[in-house]
Amino acid sequence: MNPVGSRPIPWHASRRGPTVPHPERRDHVKARDLMSRAAVMHPDDPAEDLILAFDGLGPVAVAVANPDGHLLGLVTRLDLLRVLLPPYVREDPALARVLDDEDGTWALRRRLQGRRVRHVANVRGPAVAPEDTLIKVTSALVESERSAIPVVADGIVVGVIVADDVLPALLAACR
Repeated sequence: MNPVGSRPIPWHASRRGPTVPHPERRDHVKARDLMSRAAVMHPDDPAEDLILAFDGLGPVAVAVANPDGHLLGLVTRLDLLRVLLPPYVREDPALARVLDDEDGTWALRRRLQGRRVRHVANVRGPAVAPEDTLIKVTSALVESERSAIPVVADGIVVGVIVADDVLPALLAACR
């Protein structure tokens, strides 16, 4: 795991990918088998740093943790989009034309200026432990209504699991 408060590890560099269980282990898949290293940011980091974190093949989610590594929240791509997009565009998509030029993208970026990661993080939602089963992980992911869920051991962020990694393992277990 990268040090809290440092630049997140690029997702393509930290991602292990899904683990499809071996036929004899299908009933024994644990969260630790599905998790990838988590990109972690500090709640007081500038929210503009999230643009760098999610750039390119960036993560589906960034964990937000205090200096001791304890989970405080999670920022998903959707959370970032909600903050970037002005409420008036969400209320009336026809108003998106106002932002449909190069200046519009700068206007979106300005929506992060002066904000901190804690202002974007979603503090609601469950987390799972490394030893939780595939069914528990699936249940928590569905309950969270998010594309990712943090993996926490003794309150410390140790990884993240994305829906794209859970589905192949779950389907393999159903065979």
